[in-house]
Amino acid sequence: MREFVEWKSRSFKPGDKFHKLTVLGTAKASDTSLRYALCQCDCGSRPFHARLSSLRTGNTKTCGCSKIGNFKHGLRWSPVYMTHVNMMFRCYSTKCKAFPSYGGRGITVCKRWHSLRNFIEDMEPTHEKGLSLERVDNDKGYSPKNCRWATMKEQLRNRRNVHMFAHNGKTLCLQEWADLTGVYYSTLRTRLSRGWSFERAVKPKKS
Repeated sequence: MREFVEWKSRSFKPGDKFHKLTVLGTAKASDTSLRYALCQCDCGSRPFHARLSSLRTGNTKTCGCSKIGNFKHGLRWSPVYMTHVNMMFRCYSTKCKAFPSYGGRGITVCKRWHSLRNFIEDMEPTHEKGLSLERVDNDKGYSPKNCRWATMKEQLRNRRNVHMFAHNGKTLCLQEWADLTGVYYSTLRTRLSRGWSFERAVKPKKS
């Protein structure tokens, strides 16, 4: 099996679109001088390597699915389509700014979800507007068992670097204290950054 080594291209960037293919990253083959792009086809098949020259000339437009009549034009319009693209980008492209917090620390996407079609089948039925994909256990990868849709507030509470604050026998994150006390989250952050004690920070301002 041909092996690929990561290689940075000046012309091809993650997220670039070539017909039905989205570039996830670039690489070179270990046994030749040819350069490749790791591509995700809109049909939802597993990412594959395509020659850069073939993408540039238009000789490679899909993973081959259109030739056998399996291409599903509607998949790219699914509300969770970009969620899948971004998930793969964070985990497998070193050009992604968030890569160190995902692929860089061993977070991967389960084999089943390398297929866009499978991801849509598993996650679209429970998706609602305003929700984003969250991993229940931040130290584990993306899979049906470890993912759910959550609001930004819920995701904030589940971040690895979230700070917990103990007060009056309760230990909660800052957002939860904001909800409990009625003091805006941004106000709490500002007060604490100014050196206020936590007890003073969570007290609503007297009118």
